[in-house]
Amino acid sequence: MVKKVLVLMTIIISFALIISGCPKKTVVKEAPSTKESEELALERERARKLEAEKAEKERALKELEEKRAQALKELEAERERARKIEAERQKALSEKEEALKKEFEK
Repeated sequence: MVKKVLVLMTIIISFALIISGCPKKTVVKEAPSTKESEELALERERARKLEAEKAEKERALKELEEKRAQALKELEAERERARKIEAERQKALSEKEEALKKEFEK
C-alpha cells in the first residue's frame, strides 16, 4: 500500500511539474529591462537635446527682439532730430520772411 501511495504521489508531482512548466531564467527577464533602460536613456537624451534647442531658439529670439527694440529707439531718435531740424529751418525761414517784409515795407 505504501508503495502504491509513493508511486501515485510521484506521478501527481511529475504531472504538476509538467503542467506548471519551467520558470524562465533571470537572464531572459533582464534583457527586456536592459532594452527599456537603453530606450529610456535615449529618450532622456532626445528630451535634453530638444530642451537645449528650445533654449537656444528662445535666446536667439530674445536677442533679435532686443536688436529690433534698439533699432526702433534709434529710428525714433532720428525722427525726433529731423523734426527739430525741420522746426528750426521753418523758424529761420519765417524770420527771414519777416525781415524781408519789413525791408520791403520801408
